[in-house]
Amino acid sequence: MSSQLLSILLLASLLSLAVAHRGPKPKDKIRVMVEGIVYCQSCSQSGWSLTGAKGLPSAKVSITCRDHKNRPANYNVGTTDGNGYFLATVDVTDIKDFYKHDPEQACSVRLLASPDVNCNLFTNINNGLSGASIRDEGKRVYGPAYDTLLYATGPLAFRPAYCVPSHW
Repeated sequence: MSSQLLSILLLASLLSLAVAHRGPKPKDKIRVMVEGIVYCQSCSQSGWSLTGAKGLPSAKVSITCRDHKNRPANYNVGTTDGNGYFLATVDVTDIKDFYKHDPEQACSVRLLASPDVNCNLFTNINNGLSGASIRDEGKRVYGPAYDTLLYATGPLAFRPAYCVPSHW
C-alpha cells in the first residue's frame, strides 16, 4: 500500500511541475497590438460583401480601449500600408486597468478616414463604424518588462461615393 501511495505522490508532483512549466508567467504589464485590413468595397457589390474589394492604402483606423470603470482610457490611430494592412499599438499598461481585465472586451477598432476621394464612404462591415471587436490570435511575445499581445480585427471597408450605373 505504501508503494501505491508513493506512486500517486510522485505522479502528482510530476503533474504539478508540468503545469508550472507551460511557459513564462504572464506579467501584470502588457502592450496590446491590433492588426487588420481596410478595403475599398467594389462598385459591383453592395451590402456586406467584400468580393472584388481592394486594400486601401493610407486609410486610418482608431483603436480605443476602456478602463476598469468602462471609460475610454487608451486611444491610438493606425495607418494602413500599401496593401490596406495596419498594425497599431496601445500603450503599455497594467492588465488590471482594462475593462474586465480583458483587452478583448475592452478594446475596439473604428474606421477613421480614407485618403481616397473616390472611396471614402464609411460602411459598417464587421462593425467598422460602431466598433469592431478584437480577437486573440494566440500570438504573444514575452519580454523582460512586459508581454506583447497581438490581436486581430476586421476586415473593415469604405465604399465608393459614386459608382457608374451598370444598367441604364
